[in-house]
Amino acid sequence: MPPTPPREPGTLPDLVGLPRALHGKAARRARLARAKKIMDDGWADQRPDFDARLRERAARIAATGKGIPGRKPKPPVTDPEQKINVTDPDCRIMKDAHNTYFAGYNAQNTVSGDWVNLVSRVVNDENDTQQLHPMMNATTQNLTAAGSSDGVWVYTGDSGYRTHDAVAALDTDGPTVLLATGKEHETRRAAGESPTRHGPPPHDATSAERIDWHLQTAWGKQTYRRRSSTVEPGFGQIKHNRGIGRFSRVGLAAVDSEWKLINLTGNIMRLFRRTLAGTANPTWSALPQLAHLTPNPT
Repeated sequence: MPPTPPREPGTLPDLVGLPRALHGKAARRARLARAKKIMDDGWADQRPDFDARLRERAARIAATGKGIPGRKPKPPVTDPEQKINVTDPDCRIMKDAHNTYFAGYNAQNTVSGDWVNLVSRVVNDENDTQQLHPMMNATTQNLTAAGSSDGVWVYTGDSGYRTHDAVAALDTDGPTVLLATGKEHETRRAAGESPTRHGPPPHDATSAERIDWHLQTAWGKQTYRRRSSTVEPGFGQIKHNRGIGRFSRVGLAAVDSEWKLINLTGNIMRLFRRTLAGTANPTWSALPQLAHLTPNPT
């Protein structure tokens, strides 16, 4: 075979199927440098919390004149075994429902009682512990921007959203929030049992006590049971019926745009069916405005 002629300086090889961003040594060096910066930033982000804990300990010792039992906080250190995906540094190692580890993202949805995807958002946190308030705030913003007159008066979520800080930050005058207290199947089983509480919770109850009280009432049990028939079918529709089992883009911003597009098209299909059936209610009429809230893919 004749030798392959050399490429002209500055040109790219003819690599079929390989994204242009992956061509050449310079692009690889840039991706590796960005991956290292993400790892370094993650270590640096832990330092302010460590310094705050040291100041809190010093102030407590100065106020009481006594030492604090227990181990002292350890400063954050870099982990020489830490790994990162150099193809897509934004993704993280996560575990699915089958306890299988994979490199990916955490997709979030806020779904109305009649299956409208009100908020679709992707994060690269391995769990949902920090997502309750961002999703609630985004839901309010989307409905306001869409011109909808319907507000949200109750949110339901699984135990992954329930943390001490998230519950403590709930507004007692805001929407009622029902969050599972244990594993999902345990809360579902409890929702099928007879109510043990009646009426509103005590006036002086904490946010956590209010949630637990509502979950033990007939209304709370009925409301929480609806969660599994509103949110979960949407994910099943996307993964199994539409065959979208993975993202086709890389990078947090690009994946977030793709997830919004997937759920927007799901809304449009439901709106089309509801319109044909003559059952499109005012909530569904806000969908054309919600469509404009989805940013253009970048």
